[in-house]
Amino acid sequence: MEKLFYSKLFFAFFCMFFSLGIHSQILYISPYPNSQYNNPKTNIIIKLDSEILNADELSEIFQIRGINGKIYPYHFKLVDKDKTILFKTDVQFEDFDTIEIKLLDTLFLHGKTLASLEYKFKVSNQLKEELVVNKQDLVEFEDHSSTIPPNFPSINITINNNPANGKIFFYNTTALASDNDRYLAIIDNNGIPEYWRQENNAGLNFTLQPSGYLSFWNHNSFVLMDSNYNITETIACGNGYTTDFHEFIHLPNKHSFLFAYDMQIIDMSQIIPGGYPSANVTGIVIQELDEYENIVFQWRSFDHFQITDAVDVDLKNSTISYVHGNGLAIDTDGNILLSSRLLNEITKINRTTGDIMWRLGGKNNQFSFINDPEMFCRQHHIQVLKNGNITIFDNGTCHSPQITTVKEYKLDIENKTAELVWSFHHPNGMYSNTMGSAQRLDNGNTFINWGMIENTSLPSITEVKPDGTIVFELNFNNQFQLLYRSFRYVWDNKIFTSIDKVDDKNEYFKIFPNPASESLNILIDKRFSSDGSIAINDIKGNVVYKQNLTSIIQNNEVSIPIENLRDGLYFITITNNVNSKTKMFIKMDKN
Repeated sequence: MEKLFYSKLFFAFFCMFFSLGIHSQILYISPYPNSQYNNPKTNIIIKLDSEILNADELSEIFQIRGINGKIYPYHFKLVDKDKTILFKTDVQFEDFDTIEIKLLDTLFLHGKTLASLEYKFKVSNQLKEELVVNKQDLVEFEDHSSTIPPNFPSINITINNNPANGKIFFYNTTALASDNDRYLAIIDNNGIPEYWRQENNAGLNFTLQPSGYLSFWNHNSFVLMDSNYNITETIACGNGYTTDFHEFIHLPNKHSFLFAYDMQIIDMSQIIPGGYPSANVTGIVIQELDEYENIVFQWRSFDHFQITDAVDVDLKNSTISYVHGNGLAIDTDGNILLSSRLLNEITKINRTTGDIMWRLGGKNNQFSFINDPEMFCRQHHIQVLKNGNITIFDNGTCHSPQITTVKEYKLDIENKTAELVWSFHHPNGMYSNTMGSAQRLDNGNTFINWGMIENTSLPSITEVKPDGTIVFELNFNNQFQLLYRSFRYVWDNKIFTSIDKVDDKNEYFKIFPNPASESLNILIDKRFSSDGSIAINDIKGNVVYKQNLTSIIQNNEVSIPIENLRDGLYFITITNNVNSKTKMFIKMDKN
């Protein structure tokens, strides 16, 4: 029987406070009372149900002390309308220390008081040095230039039959770990890239956030870009944890949700017979950061899941991963949904208290499955739909035969039923062992990224109608090109602003409109002499238009008819004996 009953200890802790008449005042505490394996750099969060009135006394009425009597000086912040206290010690906690938090005097709240608070938690040691993000590294990427580079992934569109509106976002990786063909990109339904950025590191997860920012993961941090593709900031986990790539959510209020993987040395012989006495066990940490990147919520699997909850994991190994969190979603009520691959489980977590609200799938399943006796296993990516249903990318490793399926469930929380109301598996019977995502689009179609597909004859991306009709498919022509996730978004940004920046000192000509349908207008700076030439090349480098400036320029302006050009990406170059400048534009039919 496992000895790590953290949730029970937490319940007992609150029962003790309830007997003192203050249970309702404390909503959430981190680290959890009596919890183990806390990072030496952790902060302390106390969330109350009402405003703190004597905030000016907080530096004196709390004490943070180690097991040997060491006092840890601290500083604090008040957030959430002065209802949450964030403590940070001036020095990190000593390894393996037991920390006691004690309220020394009365805390005055709106309409009530808190007279007593005392609890403990244990600190572990850091198994590895925290990876420090060098933000300078994040701005030294090669952005797109006037010519698509030859190592941009070769793409083949095999089906293009009136798919949904929008552009396709991806960040490719390779099973061969090549360092020169990784790109984050936005492409259209013809596979033409409208934005690209080369990455020489193993980044992932290029997407459009609910906040309206673009984001991707690299250098152990999530990078935010504005609609002009300018990097605005980087966001990473705190409390000594290194940011994991699996998930990042950036909300309109600029709060962020991130993952970290949490490795601890645990005596597994005390948990299962034959367990390794000093096993390296990996759990997960979920953090919510506010707009100032303060950690305002932290949830650790070691506090809520038992290691023996893992499904088909050898717990006698010296190295154990027992959760493998790979997806987060914000439910319609604002609480958190967590996808845990090695638990075969979706867990709902109360965002205010940290309590588990329900568990779907796995050993602790609380639901009856309707129309789906096999349930799901080794899943990736969870999405909450507008109607409250959820979609899951069910990799299907445990199924017989192994087949990957996108599933939509209707959950009845009161009666604890999970009804499979829609599903799709590829007619080729595709199986993806890992990675993958599924996105329900506004028109009802479902946009599927199949994850680890190493056969170039099989699609990496499929879009299907509600009746299962395939309307779009894309595959990479080079073997081992993989996508962890990919999405379709309506992207109305006037693209290429990252290379067409308005700068009077460097702006030799301007083009408008962009995209254009019938004619392209060019305003040419007087620094260009009129004896030069103007040329348009298509994406393959073919010259589709060329003229001398003297024959077409009037008052430093040129208008070029382009209605006969095919839709797509083009490059316009103006050259004279002094300068040669190139810009991009898109030809797009009015319809």
